[in-house]
Amino acid sequence: NVMLVVQNILLTKMICKEHIGQGKQILVICDEEIHKKKIQDNDLVLDLTSSFYDGEFIKEEIIKLKLSKFYIIHAVGVKSVNFLLLNKLTNEKEIKKINNVPYVHIVLSS
Repeated sequence: NVMLVVQNILLTKMICKEHIGQGKQILVICDEEIHKKKIQDNDLVLDLTSSFYDGEFIKEEIIKLKLSKFYIIHAVGVKSVNFLLLNKLTNEKEIKKINNVPYVHIVLSS
């Protein structure tokens, strides 16, 4: 049922952390299911155990309200990447995968 899918998306919480690098705001979004794990595929590693990914659970609608203030968004996991796709902040071509875990690193403005 499409309505149930929409409701589930609106109720989804993701782990978010805000950083400031070189005076620019950075948002990191990570799915709860993969938080604190190392995702590896041969020489490629996404180390989600690092403090870079430590944040708090935030509902999608709250994240959506803050998106315009970020220069860079780094998202890891199916829910996090789909959130950016649904909000037209990325596209399929920009998404990469390590061991079938999608991630994307996007620059929104200068």
